[in-house]
Amino acid sequence: MVEENNFTFTDMTRILLKNIRGILVATIIVMLLTAVGSLLMQKKYKASATLLINESKMGTDGVISNYFNPRFYYTFEGLVKNKDLVRRAIKKFNLDKKPYELSVEAVLENVHVALVRNTRLINLTVDFPDPELAAEIANFIAQEAVALNMDINNTDAARAREFMSAQVNAVAESMKANEINLREYKQQAKIKELETDVETLLYNKADLSLRRSDALIKKAELEAAGKTAGTVSSSGGAATSIQELDALIASLDKMISEVEKTLDEKQKLLAERELRIEALLALFDADQTSYAKINTRMGENSTRVSEKFQEIRIIDSAIPPHYPEWPRKKLMVIIAGVLAFLFSCAFALMKEQMRTQSPS
Repeated sequence: MVEENNFTFTDMTRILLKNIRGILVATIIVMLLTAVGSLLMQKKYKASATLLINESKMGTDGVISNYFNPRFYYTFEGLVKNKDLVRRAIKKFNLDKKPYELSVEAVLENVHVALVRNTRLINLTVDFPDPELAAEIANFIAQEAVALNMDINNTDAARAREFMSAQVNAVAESMKANEINLREYKQQAKIKELETDVETLLYNKADLSLRRSDALIKKAELEAAGKTAGTVSSSGGAATSIQELDALIASLDKMISEVEKTLDEKQKLLAERELRIEALLALFDADQTSYAKINTRMGENSTRVSEKFQEIRIIDSAIPPHYPEWPRKKLMVIIAGVLAFLFSCAFALMKEQMRTQSPS
């Protein structure tokens, strides 16, 4: 028959005190084994470099701002965890050779980036078995990330300047071409000659019109005198008949018509060429205005581009740590000792209960 036994606190205390030696021995053994095991474990040292994200002076709308965009942190994380950068670190420190023989992925697993809350500071941490190498790798990656960010900024700025320079050069070339066209067209148009021809034709037309008027007056005088077949003295002293006056008037009308036709053609050609010159002048003036505006905007945009870039700089280089981050020997030994003590106590109680509950 099995007896039912429920231990009281006094019973448990008595049992534990009875087995205290075994409990302590087991606890000490476990703590010693943990200490030895921690000594055999590979050490990991943590070296950290601190970087500052320099604030962009311009906001998203071009307004001076102190706003920091946290998304830049993820951009910087991408710069740090750049595989090409890590390959250069592996090559520089021979991490792909013994005793480490690390791959790019293995190194990346030991590189950590963290944004310090409510600041523009970034901690770059490297875990490595060698404290000196941990610090050197952290500093190398930080320096290369800063250089890479600067190269990207410079490349973007150069592209922006090239684009704006191309715009300025295009306008300058257009302005030069329009100036050449204007000068050449002025030479070809011969405006002065056309103006002289028009003035000459106007004078000829006026002279012919005056002569026609004189002939009409003389004809009217002859008709008024009723001398249809007679003669009157002309301005030159020669006798002139009505028939001769009619012929003269018809000849003058024909000459006036020809002069008017030529004058109309000359005036139309002069107007067309003057309009063409005005159009070329308008194009040249527009190019000059555009050139001045683009030059001004180029200077403004160069300033805006440089101000919008967020740069990073190292404010605290990594130094070799004195103590490993892992394993934490004291903590491991304490935890192992506590657990061993608890398990030993539990084992002593279970053993005593099994003994008392066994058949007589």
